[in-house]
Amino acid sequence: MPNRIIKDSILTSPNFNTLSVHAERHFYRILLLVDDYGCFEATPAIIRGRCYPLQSKVTAKAVESWQKELGDKGILKYWQQDGRIYSVFVRFDAHNAKYCVNDDGVPTRHRRRTPEPPRELLANLCQPLPTQTNNRLNPNPNPNPNPNPNPKKSEAKHTHLDFVKLIAREHQTLLSEYGHFYTNKYIKALNGHIGSKGDKYKSHYYTILNWLNRDEVKKIQPTIQKESDEQRFRKIIKEESDGKSGS
Repeated sequence: MPNRIIKDSILTSPNFNTLSVHAERHFYRILLLVDDYGCFEATPAIIRGRCYPLQSKVTAKAVESWQKELGDKGILKYWQQDGRIYSVFVRFDAHNAKYCVNDDGVPTRHRRRTPEPPRELLANLCQPLPTQTNNRLNPNPNPNPNPNPNPKKSEAKHTHLDFVKLIAREHQTLLSEYGHFYTNKYIKALNGHIGSKGDKYKSHYYTILNWLNRDEVKKIQPTIQKESDEQRFRKIIKEESDGKSGS
């Protein structure tokens, strides 16, 4: 028989805390009888034998009174079928259904031990858990599959030659770091690989960078613009005039 969950919310539940001591004790015992749908056979004589096998002083009449008290408090619902009395815990799915899982964490329930309750009775219960599903419990209850509410828009890629695709920023980086000659050379080489062999690359930009590093192609060193002859001449004239005025 599966274990059942008793939450600490019963300590402050208005309905539960107005039960008699005997009805409260009865609640704990019958909770161990229910199937994975919160249902059990509630015929008083059967309940007496299953819940109180070692307590001969407990009578079927006493069980019937405790059952009625639980029903009056809205904790249990009852229906009859084929001369038998059945009952269902109204809040079973809210407290215990999510614990009806197999070892892989997949929600599942064993077959019913009682007939299914009438539809009008089920309408007053919590929404039931599906009997079986192939999906694991989702650890993220957020229905949005993308947890980032402001995803970045992907930059458009431009095709170079026939097959090489680069975004403008990637192409500009290659030009500024390796110059037009090597950038065009390796774009052409990658284009040839894709066109002749049908090779697929996750990123054409990083493929070109890897090839440049493999071939030990050095990045362009930033150059310092040299002074023109006219700039040097003007500088000399200015220094001479400053010297004469100072003397």
